[in-house]
Amino acid sequence: MKAILRTTQRDICQISGGKTLEKAAIEWSYVIQNRTRWVGSSDTSSKISDRAKQTLLKTLRVKKDDLTDIADADILEVSIPFIDDKTGWELRVFPWEYVLTAATKLSRGGRPLTVVRHLGDIKNQYASPQKITILESAPGRVRELYSFEAENKLVRAYFADSSESETEAPPPVDPEIKDPTYTELVKKIQKLSPEVLHVTGIDTHLAVTLFDDEEIEDLKRGQSGDVWDGFLLRGERRKLAAAGAEKLAEAINAAQVKPWLVAYNCGNSGARLAAMTVGQGARASIGFQSIFNDSLAESFYSHFYRELKSNGWNLLAAFTKAMDSIRGFQQNLQGTGIMLWSACSLVQQPSAGKQPEVTQYVHTSKVKRKAGSVQNLVDIDVQPFKDLNYSLIHNNRNLFKNFTFRKLCKGCLQDICIHVQFSTGGDSFPCRLSLDLDQPLTEISSQIRLPLSTELVRSVDENQPASLYVDVTHGGKILYRNTHRVMLMPTDQWRDDDQDRHWLPSFVLPRDPAVVQIIDLAQRYLSCLADNPVVGFDGYQCSDFSSEDMWEGVDLQVQAIWAALTLDHSIYYINPPPTYRESSQRLRTPSQILSGKRGTCIDLALLMASCLEYIEVYPVLFLLEGHAFPGYWRSDEAYTQFSQLKLLEIGHINSDQSSGQSGKYREPWLLGPETYREIRDHLANGNLVPLESVWLTQRSSFRDAYEAGLENLEYEKEFHSMIDVRLARQNSVTPLSPRYSG
Repeated sequence: MKAILRTTQRDICQISGGKTLEKAAIEWSYVIQNRTRWVGSSDTSSKISDRAKQTLLKTLRVKKDDLTDIADADILEVSIPFIDDKTGWELRVFPWEYVLTAATKLSRGGRPLTVVRHLGDIKNQYASPQKITILESAPGRVRELYSFEAENKLVRAYFADSSESETEAPPPVDPEIKDPTYTELVKKIQKLSPEVLHVTGIDTHLAVTLFDDEEIEDLKRGQSGDVWDGFLLRGERRKLAAAGAEKLAEAINAAQVKPWLVAYNCGNSGARLAAMTVGQGARASIGFQSIFNDSLAESFYSHFYRELKSNGWNLLAAFTKAMDSIRGFQQNLQGTGIMLWSACSLVQQPSAGKQPEVTQYVHTSKVKRKAGSVQNLVDIDVQPFKDLNYSLIHNNRNLFKNFTFRKLCKGCLQDICIHVQFSTGGDSFPCRLSLDLDQPLTEISSQIRLPLSTELVRSVDENQPASLYVDVTHGGKILYRNTHRVMLMPTDQWRDDDQDRHWLPSFVLPRDPAVVQIIDLAQRYLSCLADNPVVGFDGYQCSDFSSEDMWEGVDLQVQAIWAALTLDHSIYYINPPPTYRESSQRLRTPSQILSGKRGTCIDLALLMASCLEYIEVYPVLFLLEGHAFPGYWRSDEAYTQFSQLKLLEIGHINSDQSSGQSGKYREPWLLGPETYREIRDHLANGNLVPLESVWLTQRSSFRDAYEAGLENLEYEKEFHSMIDVRLARQNSVTPLSPRYSG
């Protein structure tokens, strides 16, 4: 089975499926899954682009002249035959969108390349695209976690007829299909026979991060434990049920007349959900390569639906313009993709040769507001973080999870005035700004910064109630006004949850005075271990790759620190101090640990990591369920291999039913359960060394601590994450100030 790469001018080349492409599809799916690890580094991104080029030239045997033709194109179609779900899966799963654009990036010189997909030549009777039907699935506790009401409004507003008033948004309408079971979905589709179906909810990869497997009916995993791609519905027997890609596609195509378009707004929906939807009968389907920024996804669909109607239902033109509208958000787009699948070729159609003109939704004319109607023109979603940690403020991060405007009308809403004020006790800290809403969706969380007093934040010894007042007006009319209760947390408090877990590197304190003291004491042990009176703590400079034991110099430095802590400091284990907040822990500094001679598992892990960072050995922190301990990379080369995702063994990561993707966005330095087997590979290869730091309280040997660390990581189910401190520093997560650490 072969895929054809074609432009509007000609078929460029053919690429064969089979074992070679299966391996490449697995590798590149994993690279994209972990894209947050490398998109922030221009050097690493460049190297991965080079790998993409070599994959095409050497692995897939694309000729250099053909690659030049691909780079010269504006639109490229990947045409893939379709037999069934299992046949040729590697051709469908391979991330063509990223690999083709990355491989030709330098040759294109900034000119965009839009990649679309053609799945066979499937002939069906299709509905005429006139109206939109919304399938919204948020069963059980999902609705407590996510709201799709604003998306519903936005989709209907931008699918509305272009002749409608610029000053009136369409009235809110409930989704036509809401929280169905699989049986109910089939019946609804047969009854409604949707023309354009917008599907919103959560995919199975996200679902398993929110709920236990036992809560989800019909959830399937492969032999390696990877969750099968699918979509969450209401269960027949339980509150939740997973519908696999093929099964969901059958339900969506249950009507005699097939949908003209099915658009998925959920993660991990492109490679299988959208592909199978077309394979089972729909004319076209859109989905996402992996996880995707929610605001960007809504912005894409807003532009897409508006263009779809204004361009006379030209699918390719609407998709191209919608893609162009979001290309400015390169950091969010790089390494992922939006997949457009079509049952018929989009570049071989008569109109395909004419490239659509790129338009921007920027209107200079001010909307004429009718009295009392302004509140209906914009939807505002304001969600502050309920707990504000000093590490979050210290690292200049957002105070709001969401502060989003969804414009539900045409034209530009000018002079939106925003007033945010943080208050605690007698102190108030205001922020004011104004903006013009010329895009369907505008997110301003990153623009709101409050001049919080450093003295105020550091003086908080216990959880202190505070408030965030938010006021939004337009032309003197109130659009939003609310006072949100928040909690200001103590400086030394850290929460092991999705909001604060990734700030743990800020509590790695290499400049703490106690760290210098420990290194001074460790010097004599290093001289003894190395049998060299002038040896120093020189980090990775001592690595000797010509030696049989190339890492001995690095290991001896770490062993010397371990000796100083066990022989010169009597540290005992102690339970965490009280916090009165769920999942929270008060963390001790190195100075507090040495002076008090006590520490928890995470205190000791941070102490060891602080010492390692001081001597420029790259530390990591392993988080298990209820436990933490440190580790370190044994060489700069080993770390580079990790950061560039040069995998040692990747054949076990995927299957023909799973994209192997993560369901949640994570910060680049927080490596979740999906990376467990990669981390195990680095441990087995000797690149990464774990240390059970609680063994410091037992005065155990360095080797015993190493073996205990390996034992801790034997069971995948207990592994939660690994935090890479160096990667955090590269993403501007810095240690808390010396005043805190002292």
